[in-house]
Amino acid sequence: MWRILSVKTPLPQTLRNSATVVLAAQTSSRPGANGFNYKVMLMKRVGTGSFKYAHVFPGGNTDNTDTSPAWQSLLSVKRPDQASRIAGLRELFEECRLLMVQPRQAILSGAKPEVTLVQDPATLTSLQTAVLECPEEYQEWFTRNPHWSPATEALLPLAHWITPMTYPKRYNTRFYLLPFSPTGLDSPGPNSDTNFPLPEVHLHAHENSEFAWFTPTEILEQYATGAVHMLPPQWYVLNDMRAHPTLQGLVNRTRRTPVVPFLPHFQRLPTGRFASLLPGDPEHPYSYLGDAPQADSAVPGEEDTSWFHGRVRGPEEDGTSARHRLIFDREQGQIMNLELQRNLTFETLPTPDSHL
Repeated sequence: MWRILSVKTPLPQTLRNSATVVLAAQTSSRPGANGFNYKVMLMKRVGTGSFKYAHVFPGGNTDNTDTSPAWQSLLSVKRPDQASRIAGLRELFEECRLLMVQPRQAILSGAKPEVTLVQDPATLTSLQTAVLECPEEYQEWFTRNPHWSPATEALLPLAHWITPMTYPKRYNTRFYLLPFSPTGLDSPGPNSDTNFPLPEVHLHAHENSEFAWFTPTEILEQYATGAVHMLPPQWYVLNDMRAHPTLQGLVNRTRRTPVVPFLPHFQRLPTGRFASLLPGDPEHPYSYLGDAPQADSAVPGEEDTSWFHGRVRGPEEDGTSARHRLIFDREQGQIMNLELQRNLTFETLPTPDSHL
């Protein structure tokens, strides 16, 4: 049964805005022996800094240059999350030397052009070095090449995770799916089985020690054996992706699925394990089933909020049996052995004026 759900997520000014790009590249015209026709690229963090040894998607914090007014004349479409989209693509280039672009005039004319991967090794090598030293150089490249726009219109909002309040460093992170197909997502493709090469990655080794391409099932199986370490957002995203064996199917699902802001709330269970409560779970403190709180009922100490207003389908009319939580263990401060308990689906509704 559908019930109204409102999620009021505190967004304090101390949050760092960041963006993550889930690059999914088509590998074949049809799913192969591994069950998929695409792979996603993940990098392994080094043993210093944040997220030690974790496998992560490309991404990072927004920079002042990502919000520069100069972008207004370089982008074909203006969006509220413009800075996050630019930051994600810039970080993808900095970390992997993948310059993803789209023809600007085609977008202005209303077309939906496929993503182009710039192929110019000499230029890209020097540009990567320049952007790492000065992020503004990313913008300058598009100023010098005005027929291209960064592939912001190819990014599909995928997830929105906010670091729990108990952490000293907190991030407001938007995840975007970037589908890449050599033949084009909307084309029928070849009638016979055809394999496609993966984009050539040149990893910047300052923060990452290695990279690899995985199907969602491959990386999750390695996580289950302890061969790789992942953080909850990456694991959750990949767990959802493994239900979609084709890139087009994944894109279709992403386009129709609402993005709900996830601010996890930790709870210790009687078993000694832990639960990360997520929106829609009856015990999640920022989820409201039925009547939503008034817009002025702010959480003390929080300067801003992010609203999701929609419907949730749960197993019982009163929602008491609903579950949306990650179960995990803690070992030496790390979150391990993630499991998902979820029997909910979400649907977007128009946001009431009182929540704006």
